[in-house]
Amino acid sequence: MLETWLQFSSDEIIDDAFQEVDLHLGMPPEEIIRNVLLLDTKLVKLYRDLANSAPVPRVQELFVDLIQMEEGKEHQYARILQEWE
Repeated sequence: MLETWLQFSSDEIIDDAFQEVDLHLGMPPEEIIRNVLLLDTKLVKLYRDLANSAPVPRVQELFVDLIQMEEGKEHQYARILQEWE
């Protein structure tokens, strides 16, 4: 699995995602969580693209597991955000 090469460049996607995150001093926790949710959504899309392009089933499974982990975190953050509002 570690020897698998993916024909995929994620640098631009990741750079764009981080540029959209707007964190600053004094920011309320709700706004921080919204930014984290935005980034998580982009990570899920990236992992989904990588899973779909992975040539080896075990690598696909790895990215599917990462998708599930990120989606679980998204639900957790969304619950926290709802409790605060």
